[in-house]
Amino acid sequence: MSPRPLRGCLVADAGKALILVDADDPEDEQRMTVAHEVAHLLLHYLKPREDAMTAFGSGIVTVLDRTRPPTLGERLSSALRNVPIEPYRHAMDRGTAHRREVDAMEDEADDLAVELLAPWRELQAMRGVRPGALRERFGLPAPVAARLAVLITPTSTTSGVLGLFGRK
Repeated sequence: MSPRPLRGCLVADAGKALILVDADDPEDEQRMTVAHEVAHLLLHYLKPREDAMTAFGSGIVTVLDRTRPPTLGERLSSALRNVPIEPYRHAMDRGTAHRREVDAMEDEADDLAVELLAPWRELQAMRGVRPGALRERFGLPAPVAARLAVLITPTSTTSGVLGLFGRK
């Protein structure tokens, strides 16, 4: 594994969150980083916390915030319901042990970050535009705008089997 720059980081604990961003990054990269970290907050901290409170009631907050350990019944219920009650854990480890899980979390955060900055519905309305227009409209980094431009570019299709025989 090669070292990579840390562009941003989410620290979330006890129902509060802090997002750190590399101040040396260009503004468009910082915007993408903030959206990515907000996506982690929504998907990987607040949603599981909400799921646990829905399943166990508000009393589970003390477990989530580590002010008391879970009871045996809560641990069993958590396992049977597949509703985690462990506190939010970090995903900074890029080792092989949890690689797939961390990669999936990163992909989910990237997808939601793009949706937060450039909603799909708005992108579809801009079909066929160049990446520069997407960068200007949504403030996206160049590589993200280039990928999105490809996704929304209309594809030319052939007329299929009928095209082989001519149209009547």
